[in-house]
Amino acid sequence: MATAAAFFYRDNNEVSVVRPENAALYLSRESLIHPVARVRHFFSVRIVNPAQTGRFNESTTSVQNEPLSSRDIWIRAFSQTAPIIFGYIPVGLAYGVLAGKMGLSITNTILMSLIVYAGSAQLIAVGLFAASAAPAGIILTTFVVNLRHLLMSAALSPHMSTWRKKALALFAFELTDETFAVHATRCSKGPLHAGETFRINLIAQSSWVLGTILGVLASGLITDVRPVGLDYALPAMFIALLVAQLKQPSHVAAAIGGGAAALGMKLAGMQQWETILATLAGATLGMFVESRLPAKKRTEQ
Repeated sequence: MATAAAFFYRDNNEVSVVRPENAALYLSRESLIHPVARVRHFFSVRIVNPAQTGRFNESTTSVQNEPLSSRDIWIRAFSQTAPIIFGYIPVGLAYGVLAGKMGLSITNTILMSLIVYAGSAQLIAVGLFAASAAPAGIILTTFVVNLRHLLMSAALSPHMSTWRKKALALFAFELTDETFAVHATRCSKGPLHAGETFRINLIAQSSWVLGTILGVLASGLITDVRPVGLDYALPAMFIALLVAQLKQPSHVAAAIGGGAAALGMKLAGMQQWETILATLAGATLGMFVESRLPAKKRTEQ
């Protein structure tokens, strides 16, 4: 059987087959080039007989990449979680300082970040604790604040239909607004890899706990977090995550519509339901814009 001279390159865990005359193009992209004789040590390769097609056909060549190593998965997870880390540490620090000022013990402050792990709910709860609110009132308030998780989990559930219940429960525990944004972007590229997903969640929560510990330690030194600008870290992080997802006109419409609705309801005095209602308003506007696009344009997207 005649064989075709070919090279294989690896770039961000994507494996492709290129003709020899094109190999230099991939060298310029800092890819790793392997001759056919050596690549079998790394990949499972099948090459169709060129005599049957008259030429080397790239589309009829099948390459199956070997699974990522644990180290590679950690690196991928960390790179995707980096914006969250830069937001969680200063906001977690602000929470730790506030909890210390409100008289919450060091143990309870850190345990809330480990067990509750909900930034807005923790900040609200600290204020309610300081006001000597009833336990039922604290539980009900934090429940209403976190109702948005119903929408987030519903959006991700179709991509996790094959997961076991224990894995889903662990994932749900560590799901936050920020990790949802990361996972939603990953869903658009293919099925969620469980190992990478849990590493992203673990890194995010670890950075939040680290920020909390730093805040507890610095609570005696920082009297007010507002002059330091730590209160802006969370909105800045959300903006960075949002911009990375604006790839279609419907996305832009949903972002602008949801933001405008949230701002309007906030100014109108709504304190509990504005997030959910603004989310529904933005999603509705995004669906409307997408439905108005020509069918060909929607297919390309």
